[in-house]
Amino acid sequence: MKSNSVSNCFVSPITNCWGEKEQIEINTECRLVFRGSKGAAFNHHPQITAAFGRLYATWSCGDLDEDDVGQRMVMSVSEDGGVTWTTPCTIVERANAEYAPAVITNGGIRVFQDQLIAYYGYYEFTRAGLADGRRQQKGAGEAPVDQWWHQNTYCGAMVSDDSGVTWKDQGIVVDRFVPNWGPHLTSTGRLIMPGNLWFPYTDDPVGTNPWYVTGLPRLPDWYVDDPEGFHRGCRYRGDAREYCEGSFFETDDGVLHMMLRTNQNRLAVSTSHDHGQTWSEPCMTSFVDDNSKHMFGRLPDGRFYGLSTPKPNSGRTPLVMALSEDGVVFDRHFLLGSEPCGVPRMEGLHKGGRYGYPHLIMVEGIGFVIYSVFKEDIVVCRFPLNALK
Repeated sequence: MKSNSVSNCFVSPITNCWGEKEQIEINTECRLVFRGSKGAAFNHHPQITAAFGRLYATWSCGDLDEDDVGQRMVMSVSEDGGVTWTTPCTIVERANAEYAPAVITNGGIRVFQDQLIAYYGYYEFTRAGLADGRRQQKGAGEAPVDQWWHQNTYCGAMVSDDSGVTWKDQGIVVDRFVPNWGPHLTSTGRLIMPGNLWFPYTDDPVGTNPWYVTGLPRLPDWYVDDPEGFHRGCRYRGDAREYCEGSFFETDDGVLHMMLRTNQNRLAVSTSHDHGQTWSEPCMTSFVDDNSKHMFGRLPDGRFYGLSTPKPNSGRTPLVMALSEDGVVFDRHFLLGSEPCGVPRMEGLHKGGRYGYPHLIMVEGIGFVIYSVFKEDIVVCRFPLNALK
């Protein structure tokens, strides 16, 4: 594969001072949303939304292995502030494809006026991706240069006009793309949907069309932003590390900071000075991380937060909300969960992680964080935002 490398850019000053500052444990009330079981043993990529007096939890649900054929997007609802949850229903069903059922990944729910808009990622395995058990042995990102293991990748949307009782498929909204998080608003009203190396945007307030593709520089025309493609994209760019799973925050000067997972126990950052139309080459930060998905944003009081599992090689524990006054130094560490890693109850490919892929919403002074436990159970915890002092 062609190398298109450039020299590394400067090191970003963004840091979380992990291990240097006090860690403050706050009381959280945690509830089980769903317990994995036979036939639904993989549960991961959770997100949570508040609308119409309810909480909506969505996640990817598979039979056994991570991102395997037949995976679907499911939803559970709470009408009592996260205390009890309904039996999950399916938003995006198992989909038949050319060689085997497709893979569906959860992209979260967004609220617009009286509608719920659910986003999902879709891709199929090729014959080569299914052959000889290589997918299970190596992982799709290790496919040979001349052999693709995924095909027909896209981000789709489902719309509900009745608070999630029924859903209508809107089809493809971004081709060749699997979202990392659902769309997030900027100060201009623009929606940006973070992926791995692509960060599509739209000025359509509904968030269904049209979306414009942008992301890291120097990606080839053939690039596909999905769990296979980002490996290839980083190799093409000649990167010294892999970047994926972005989440951004906006500072008061209008600059967008897309924080990126790497495979080196630290986050990187790419910035945009034109509201997400173009992005810089990524720079490494000193924000320590356990090579996991994270979420950044701002609290109602204006402080910046980074929600992550920052302790390297920990099995994704503890779960920490790191706060910053300036969006650079995140040195106030609040522990939302500190249970030891433990082991999964059930077998499965790429299982594990105590606080997996956390996602936060804030509703009337209450923070709600959803995460997966060992990629088999889904949990929501709640805490008062005034505890983050």
